[in-house]
Amino acid sequence: MRIAFLDSWHEETARGSGTAAGIAGLARGLEALGHEVARLRPRWRLPGLTLRRLLYNAELPLRLDPRAFDLIVGFDLDGFLLPRAPDVVCLKGVAAEEMAFEAGWPRLRLGFLARLEGRNARRARRVLVPSGHSLRAASGAYSLPAGQIAVVPEGIDLAPWDALRAAHGPRRGAPPVILSVARQYARKNTAALLEAMPAVRAEAPGALLRVVGGGPMLRALERRAAELGLGGAAAFLGELPRDEDVRREYLAADVFCLPSLQEGFGIVFLEAMAAGLPIVAARAGAVPEVAAEGEAALLVPPGDTAALAGALARLLRDTGLRARLGEGGRRRVRRYGWPEVARRFLEEAGRAGPGS
Repeated sequence: MRIAFLDSWHEETARGSGTAAGIAGLARGLEALGHEVARLRPRWRLPGLTLRRLLYNAELPLRLDPRAFDLIVGFDLDGFLLPRAPDVVCLKGVAAEEMAFEAGWPRLRLGFLARLEGRNARRARRVLVPSGHSLRAASGAYSLPAGQIAVVPEGIDLAPWDALRAAHGPRRGAPPVILSVARQYARKNTAALLEAMPAVRAEAPGALLRVVGGGPMLRALERRAAELGLGGAAAFLGELPRDEDVRREYLAADVFCLPSLQEGFGIVFLEAMAAGLPIVAARAGAVPEVAAEGEAALLVPPGDTAALAGALARLLRDTGLRARLGEGGRRRVRRYGWPEVARRFLEEAGRAGPGS
């Protein structure tokens, strides 16, 4: 089967959060099953993602010949200007939900994108989302009937994680390291992790925090870390250029923490489990679906900084609990390998009803 991916997202995974990795991984998974995937990418490298996406969609009707493909897949808003809607729209996030957790320009931008995303989803024959939480959010925000929308989770390529973990061996030595990986928006709530660090360090002296990812909140977070007196105890690494660099950060850590207030899925939790890291996160959005509480993670109430600090300190003190949750995560992540996810994608995409 010939499949077209309409994808205006950043190609670089360092800039595109987990979305770019998810799109590329699905393409590889489908190709491994014997299908041909053509990714129609933007022709220009523009500084602003929103402008890039709008220009891409403006020219897409001139580039795409729908007769050349058996299945046309649009991601988020991609395809909203096509005379014939994409067969399948994959919502990697639900912009209408995300905007509620932002302010200023990010909120305005997401509100605008949500209108285009909703139009694209309503016209599609099938809408696929990565979690039950996203299904409920998209169904309500975009008025999608139950028969039009289904869940296909994100996936992960486990081979490089397994190889690097085998070569790396178990982490030994001090000080304990907490890792957080995210594109820094307000909804990722990295600020709460910074606020928790003084209490964590009181219980686990010498504990360090390493934060990977750029984004609009990065400079404000750096300033807040300085105000809290964290100094060298909080390192902001920004965008790392290679996937292997990011994997090495996971393998050099003891605990993974991302206390997001909203997640449509959270690929970083798959990455943490693939690295064998126990997870501390907020009980919000799709997080409990991915980072199962008691199996791979300790979850705390959203916005509860004291509970967040307590969970982190508990894990840093209790090597047995860290090992148990890490092993639980390694077992759990096996269900998210790309071959299985790609097969599920094809199954759900094949259930498309009449389109517009």
